[in-house]
Amino acid sequence: MIDCNIIKNIQKSSVITACDSVDERLIRLQTVFMYPEGSYIDVFLGMDNSSTGGYYLTDMGQTFSYLADLHISVYKNPKNRNLAEQICNLLKVHEENGELFIHIREDFSDAGDAVFRLSQACIRIADFCYTEKISPFSYQKKSVKEFFVTGDLDGNQLLELMNIIWERLDKLTFEIANLRSEKDYIMKNNLLS
Repeated sequence: MIDCNIIKNIQKSSVITACDSVDERLIRLQTVFMYPEGSYIDVFLGMDNSSTGGYYLTDMGQTFSYLADLHISVYKNPKNRNLAEQICNLLKVHEENGELFIHIREDFSDAGDAVFRLSQACIRIADFCYTEKISPFSYQKKSVKEFFVTGDLDGNQLLELMNIIWERLDKLTFEIANLRSEKDYIMKNNLLS
């Protein structure tokens, strides 16, 4: 059985703020780290089912799920896949079927470090949401009409494009209002003579 008393064996780490038992083989550790939208990163400490025993830390797939909710695929995008592999290799984190995990020693001597490395992997991979933003300059290559006609936009890209259009319309409306004010001022003061 595994319970929250076990975290006393984890180095006195200030990165763990809460602990809850999920079941007899798994506990949730809330960290001080956050995903880009502000929710805390949870890591789960579990007992290995293998004959060797031991423990592991996992994100239970929450990081990849977070990105999937934003319609960002780590697997389908080669750039994201390569970056995720580099992050995992650098931090010595394993990924399998969208779940990030680290095996830790039975004496928990490496558990504090593992919590930190797994949390960092979660943060860095979740930050892919920033690289998927559409740059307004990418629209200079094709006309807006082409994007609408060809349907090359997903929902997030279409929303981003619409925001850019609205920003430009607001700016144009402001400039027209200023021109009208100047014209009215000139006409009112008979400055055209």
